[in-house]
Amino acid sequence: MSADELDPKTFNVDEWLSGVTRVTKMVEVYGRPHLQAEIDELDALASDAEGDERDDLHAQADALRDEMEASRVRFKVASLREERVEVIGKQFKPKDRDGATFAIMSEQIVSPVMTADQLRALRDAIGDGYFAQTLTATCLAAQQGLAVTVPFSSAASLRRKR
Repeated sequence: MSADELDPKTFNVDEWLSGVTRVTKMVEVYGRPHLQAEIDELDALASDAEGDERDDLHAQADALRDEMEASRVRFKVASLREERVEVIGKQFKPKDRDGATFAIMSEQIVSPVMTADQLRALRDAIGDGYFAQTLTATCLAAQQGLAVTVPFSSAASLRRKR
């Protein structure tokens, strides 16, 4: 039954609640984000080149795109109950906010499963900014229930256009 068909007289709240879940988000993180600059540089050089040199530069950029794509990992992140967040937070001294944050995030990440130490190592490897705009932002969005929409379906849209 869609929301448009909801009949308040027959709606079964308990049945509906039995299927309700917490917010889950997905984010892609590239393990080799530095390749983007090399690809951009090769593309810029190729735009000024001609013939075989241009083709060679494009081929080099394509090889780096493949390498960058191969370094991509998709993370699935779920929200936690506030009680669980509090329990995890109490395990750390007030001055150790980083420890609590990484512990909470490691529990939020459904897949791939990562420990707090592995998350810290990932942050150190890819840098604070990229880590913040990918994993931290997604963990916060899931926890706060931000931007929950029905994902766009290109297949469904194609059917409607016909």
